[in-house]
Amino acid sequence: MSFHPFHPRAVRLAFLGGALACAAIVVWAGAGAARGLERYGEARAGVAAGLMFAFLFAFFRLRPRAGWGMSVEPLKVSLSRPLTSGAIELAPEEVLRIQRDPRGKQVALLLRNGQRILLASHLFASRRDFDEAVRALGDWKPGPRGDS
Repeated sequence: MSFHPFHPRAVRLAFLGGALACAAIVVWAGAGAARGLERYGEARAGVAAGLMFAFLFAFFRLRPRAGWGMSVEPLKVSLSRPLTSGAIELAPEEVLRIQRDPRGKQVALLLRNGQRILLASHLFASRRDFDEAVRALGDWKPGPRGDS
């Protein structure tokens, strides 16, 4: 069994930056509305506050935690869902093929029922970690992978 943890450092920093920018807009729009300088300052502050809380939710939800990632076992692969709890478990016979995009930034698991599950490189701490996870998937489901 191999476990490949998710650690989306760059994505979390982007969400934190977005939350800080929204906080600045809330302060700016709220101050303008309080002084009567902005006609829609309260609405702008409210929308920015909503976005700020959405960014903060994503920032905290995407934090690294125990058991959050991809585990490859001989009889199944478990993929944690990024923003919800629970995991997707797949048996080898459910997966038709594993296909890496030409830029190498994501891998698609094409299922026999027509669905596809995307595994993006930004969920991992580094490109090396992503490549190791893809290699483990390839070893788990050998055969034509469609890496063209």
